[in-house]
Amino acid sequence: MVTCHTGRARVAGALFGILGLLAPLLVLAGAQPSAAGPGDHGQVVPSTPRSDTPVVLDGKVYAHALLGDRVVVGGSFTQIELADGSITNQPYLFAYDVNTGAFDPSFDPVLDKEVLDVEASDLGDGVFIAGRFTQIDGVEKGRVAKLTPLGEIDTRFNASVDAKVLAIDDDGSRLYLGGNFTTANGSTRSSFAAVHAVTGSLDALVAELSGPLGQADSGAVRSLDVHPDGSALLIAHSSRYVNGAHQPALAQIDLATNTVTGWQTDWYWEARHRCTEGAVQVRDAEYSPDGSYFVVTEKGAYLCDKVVAFPTADTAGLEENLWVTAAFDSVYSVGVSDTAVYVGGHFCFLDDLGPIRTADVAAYPFVDKPAACAPGGNQDTDGVAARYQVAALDPATGDPMGWNPGVNSQEAVFDLEVIERGLLLGHDRYQFGGTITGRHSFLDFGGFTPPLPPPMVASEGYWLLETDGDVHGFGGAAQLGIGGGSGHVDIEGNPTGDGYWVVDSAGLVTARGSAPHLGDLVTENTALAAGEKAVSISTTATGDGYWIFTSLGRTVPFGDAVHHGDLTALSLNAPVIDSMATVDGTGYWLVAADGGVFGLGSAGFHGSMGGILLNQPVVGLAPTANGQGYWLVAADGGVFAFGDALFGGSMGGHPLNQPMVGLVPYGTGYFLVAADGGVFVFSDLPFEGSLGENPPDSAIVSATARREPPATG
Repeated sequence: MVTCHTGRARVAGALFGILGLLAPLLVLAGAQPSAAGPGDHGQVVPSTPRSDTPVVLDGKVYAHALLGDRVVVGGSFTQIELADGSITNQPYLFAYDVNTGAFDPSFDPVLDKEVLDVEASDLGDGVFIAGRFTQIDGVEKGRVAKLTPLGEIDTRFNASVDAKVLAIDDDGSRLYLGGNFTTANGSTRSSFAAVHAVTGSLDALVAELSGPLGQADSGAVRSLDVHPDGSALLIAHSSRYVNGAHQPALAQIDLATNTVTGWQTDWYWEARHRCTEGAVQVRDAEYSPDGSYFVVTEKGAYLCDKVVAFPTADTAGLEENLWVTAAFDSVYSVGVSDTAVYVGGHFCFLDDLGPIRTADVAAYPFVDKPAACAPGGNQDTDGVAARYQVAALDPATGDPMGWNPGVNSQEAVFDLEVIERGLLLGHDRYQFGGTITGRHSFLDFGGFTPPLPPPMVASEGYWLLETDGDVHGFGGAAQLGIGGGSGHVDIEGNPTGDGYWVVDSAGLVTARGSAPHLGDLVTENTALAAGEKAVSISTTATGDGYWIFTSLGRTVPFGDAVHHGDLTALSLNAPVIDSMATVDGTGYWLVAADGGVFGLGSAGFHGSMGGILLNQPVVGLAPTANGQGYWLVAADGGVFAFGDALFGGSMGGHPLNQPMVGLVPYGTGYFLVAADGGVFVFSDLPFEGSLGENPPDSAIVSATARREPPATG
């Protein structure tokens, strides 16, 4: 998954990121949905919440997102009680550590009004927020913004709408907005808009909503959900027409073609007649983890307070529901795992009715709840299950499951967010399952947060390479010789930590320490095409071989290195600028200056920035130790995390004396290096020094970390 967002496995952003490249890239990259996502639980979440999370004391909690190891919480609250009993003022948005529950005082944006939705960026570079606010930290922001992982304004992103935003979702390429607005970025957009996920510029995608569906908030988009495979966007709205087509309450957009699909149901068009003044409100909707169905919640008096499941597939004619569950009171929220459909609202009873044909809804004998709501005092009655404001339904039938913790909300449970570790819940009072949690609760399995990847580099120390060939060692990285000449482009440490190779743009390799010289493009008389240059070198697992990579994507093996393919058959939009081999040497990644990533051999594709407008070109790539993710860095210091790579920080948005030239895996994280020799460490390993205050004679062009020699004895 792309670090940070809710964790849903998506490929839309990855596919968008390689548009413009030739079709063979899809075969080479092997882009596939993840095998497991945040909703793959295998069991129902615990009924007892965590007791160590911050306690929201007032207002309402409307939204959650998991951003790396931070839980970000948004709403209308103003005060939070911390673990030591102290109370802090942090209106509308805060964050805490998912593992320890510790409040994060550094994540402290100042907003003037409430946050109604939160979405971790699929690019791993921050979090989107939306709602009623018009200022953040004194800066004008039109109800939607992007924050860095530190809670600062991402100045690259600028979008605005003229009224509240109720729902957002992104796919790595675009951020989708839903609400009550009529304009976005100054252009006409009726309750729905799409903007660029990095810059906020308005996208051409239009889903024009028109015609009332009942009386309450007619036209409003209250929920958006990107399909788990990134192929479609589900829009839950309160209108009759979408782009002129009769699609009341629900529509799906094909994100490959930017067109509204023919999927259509008349359930809400017919069911609205049973609601108070015809005022049905669709409140929330979410796809199942496998994407085969989605679940919708609604409010509109007891004849319309339902949970309804629909198939995702567009078949001939109108779509019928899979099942209907009556709630007798408003249902505000839904979160879907592989094991349960979690619903929250103002209800106290649930009754599974099975599938109901649309043609039958007008005359269906709906009945009221069997008794008045009595917190903690209702009992199952005549097959109707007593569930107070939160429940788990069987995904196959809608039948209430045995899970029954109860919430003491005043109005409702407003948000349910399924994450790998369990379920995040937001409401408007203080208790969940008998535990005092405030307006936010975390039902935590424990152990589901991906652990930090094992260190790729276990020792402390690194080398920096100047373009003139001089090498500077820091920490445990010994000085192994003085360079010479010009045009050097990359340095690679050997696996035993006591040597390295340096390659220049002609492909000439210099070996130092115990690193053996095994050949190069110059001594082997390998001809380069016009404009082609060597750009990087990467070692095999044994240190008895290496690959040289060129700007055209050519891959030349030496020693025990095996050729796993190259990119010479492709017409690239931008030159290759870096490469890295997998730990076992059975594959390698190449990255181009536009952020396009190419995985060859066993190197898996986990996403890219290709096709996305960047402030500065990408200058480096580094994989995680297990090869299930990687980081990219741009010249402005922005870092983008993909797969299991955890975003540890970046220099994006910070003033730099010189541009970044690379990113190096280091311990459980990475460090960045700039052309003046500045080093910026985001890892468990220490900063060992830099040249930032004593710039070298020629520009730094590359860096490598010293690897730990293998244990002996």
